[in-house]
Amino acid sequence: MRRRQLDAILLGVAGLLTLGAAAYYLHKAWSEGYRTHLKANATTRRLNTPLKIGVAANGVVIGVIGALIIQATLFASADSPSGIGSVFDWLQAQVFGQILVTALCFGLLGFALFCCVNALYRVVPKASNRGTKTLGDALSRT
Repeated sequence: MRRRQLDAILLGVAGLLTLGAAAYYLHKAWSEGYRTHLKANATTRRLNTPLKIGVAANGVVIGVIGALIIQATLFASADSPSGIGSVFDWLQAQVFGQILVTALCFGLLGFALFCCVNALYRVVPKASNRGTKTLGDALSRT
């Protein structure tokens, strides 16, 4: 019996940490904190809105996963495990579910774009010179 309680507590902590990660990504999107390490150029300035949407969509997916982990802690048994597919199943079951799933898919495409832009234009402080302007610098001055 104690082992089952410990497992439930650990699963609950994992769910809370996952919700914390979701909050981090949503804050990063809202505050546009992702811009501080992207090199400013025409491409990164033009793609700022899709990048913001992508980071926010990633936060939403992580948040739903965290909520599902907590739900599993409170209500489910170990006999009914769920994965990331359950996020889409849960969204599909909501009012306007197809629209929510479609919007989330487009948002995740935005996150894929963010990852690509991050790989191409990320400023690595030790490898850059002092004159390197980041996207955050360039957009804050306009």
